[in-house]
Amino acid sequence: MKKKLLVGLLSLGMISLLSGFDSAQTADSVLDSMQQASAEADNMSMEMAMNLDLGVDVGDGTTTSTIAVAMDGGFKVDYILSPLSMMMDGSFSMSAMGQNQDMSMTMYMVTNEDGQVDSYVYTEDSTTGESGWTHSSADMGMDLDALMEMQSSITAADYAEWGLTFELAPEAADVNGTECYLLTTSIDSTTLSTMIDKVAELSGEAISDEDMATIDQGLAFLDGLVMNIEYYVDTATYLPIQMHMDFDGTDLSAINSLIAASMGDAAEGTTVAVNLNNLSIDATMSYGDVAEITVPQEAIDNAVEADETESLATYEDVISGTTDETAAAETTAETAAETETAATEAAATETAASETTATEVVVE
Repeated sequence: MKKKLLVGLLSLGMISLLSGFDSAQTADSVLDSMQQASAEADNMSMEMAMNLDLGVDVGDGTTTSTIAVAMDGGFKVDYILSPLSMMMDGSFSMSAMGQNQDMSMTMYMVTNEDGQVDSYVYTEDSTTGESGWTHSSADMGMDLDALMEMQSSITAADYAEWGLTFELAPEAADVNGTECYLLTTSIDSTTLSTMIDKVAELSGEAISDEDMATIDQGLAFLDGLVMNIEYYVDTATYLPIQMHMDFDGTDLSAINSLIAASMGDAAEGTTVAVNLNNLSIDATMSYGDVAEITVPQEAIDNAVEADETESLATYEDVISGTTDETAAAETTAETAAETETAATEAAATETAASETTATEVVVE
């Protein structure tokens, strides 16, 4: 079920990304037009950059020291809707307590003859020197044509019912010489929970009690989350060509409370608090230039089969930026590593999926 949900998130997110400025337009009318245009876009290319800057304050009752954690990364994504295929290539760098780690990743997702999605993932860690391809397969668990039809039929009123409301800037915005409408919205953990339910519904499989418990636990860490999103929509095509997302205004009190509770009496007198200085994602999109996505023979010949847990862990590590170096940097408090993961997990879903968390908002 987890693989189906992941594929659903990726597919639905990418579908969502897929006349001059009219002052009479409203946020709802632009959003509805963008929905229709995106549903008709068969392929897309996206360039994405992500930046993270956070501090972990560790105190002993007398003094407080701050562990700085920083990460930046960039990814290029090519996507074809029918048959479903995707290529993502990128890298990220992380630093914590004077230690640096660079990791690169390439991923291919293609639909095979049986209608399943084959995923080939290559990772290379500059710190350990480890590298290699892994392969996994997942049942789509959904009809893409039906998914597209449903996506295009969703209206601004539906979004509002799910907790997603949009605002339209009164003036046109310029993106590299292209006149655009500027749509803005914000999403919190409650709306994110609704989105997950809707994606599960569209994937054709209900979320099990076990999976729901895991999701609820993750959402508890994200209580106080605020994602502020800007979509720049081409006034001629109604396709989104640029997106910015930041987490300004996010309250990490829930995370810090969970950390304090998890430390218990074992760390009496010790305090740990996470401060999110910056977490932002920027993406530019173009359409109609991706003709074919082919898995390289090297990947097919050398890929090691990965079970579902390993495959999902690979995606989540890339998306959230969770690394052994960060955990080591935060050894002064056992739960600080969990904190850094929670702070960056919001970029979720997304990217490979960071990138996916950004696009899911419109679809959902």
